[in-house]
Amino acid sequence: MVKEEKSDRNKIQIKVHLMGLIGERIGKKQIILEIDKGMNIQSFLNYLYEGYSGSFPESFLDKSQKKFKMIHFLRNYKDLDLEKDLDLELNEGDEFYLVPPLSGGGYY
Repeated sequence: MVKEEKSDRNKIQIKVHLMGLIGERIGKKQIILEIDKGMNIQSFLNYLYEGYSGSFPESFLDKSQKKFKMIHFLRNYKDLDLEKDLDLELNEGDEFYLVPPLSGGGYY
């Protein structure tokens, strides 16, 4: 079996899982993106904001700083610390999860 090569060796593919309301608003539960090799978390978040922020609920956006808020980000099933992980480089096959806040019941 021959492994199919990518058309552009300067690109990588990553999968983005869109949970809950985010997936509903975008109309997909996941998207596969082909992005530039060497892109870091900060650049990736900027890329998502520029390409998809129009589909996000207003409450999930900080328009003054052009970034997301109230969304939990995971990379390969691990929490992303948006204070210290922004310089980490993305790798071929990375999987990201965008998890919106969950509404819940009250205490009785």
